[in-house]
Amino acid sequence: MKWVPYAIIVLGLLFLAGAGVAYRSESGRGGLGKATGTVVRLEPSVSNSGSGGRSRTWCPVVEFRAANGERYEIESGVCASPAAYDVGEQVEVDYDPANPADAGFGGFFTRHFVTLVLGFMGVIWTGMGIAIFFGMRERWR
Repeated sequence: MKWVPYAIIVLGLLFLAGAGVAYRSESGRGGLGKATGTVVRLEPSVSNSGSGGRSRTWCPVVEFRAANGERYEIESGVCASPAAYDVGEQVEVDYDPANPADAGFGGFFTRHFVTLVLGFMGVIWTGMGIAIFFGMRERWR
């Protein structure tokens, strides 16, 4: 059983590594080009709940015009119920001028949701593993 805290710590470190990769990916989006976009529709997303029910959330789709004059559509990776945006609502879009399709919009939480979840899980699991390690250390002697 001496391996259990090590396994938990490794799991936590994997979550933290995933958070780092997600942050790098999310931070790489946009930042150089800015545009005003418009929410053009809300795409429904249906998922099954554990109790056999179904829940519906709404994913905003934003259209914006890049500096090159072309129109692009992007869908948020974070869906909500009720919808976080209204059709016709204006939002600020950050995009990479070299690849305008790689764009993002929304606040900090919307943009870094995956990073926050993975980071939180990483801190919890790593901390739990360290606590178990030090708690069990006395028993192993």
